[in-house]
Amino acid sequence: MDFMQWLLTAQIPVGGSKLLLREVVGKDSGLAMALGGMPRHEAVVVV
Repeated sequence: MDFMQWLLTAQIPVGGSKLLLREVVGKDSGLAMALGGMPRHEAVVVV
């Protein structure tokens, strides 16, 4: 359970603010699906 807690709360400092790691993972998977032509409803990303 500690890994899930870390995954949901991990932050990356960018400039003067912080970006959640789960946002980066979600956007990267969306970009990969868009570039690969994979429909979003068929991909399952568990965060």
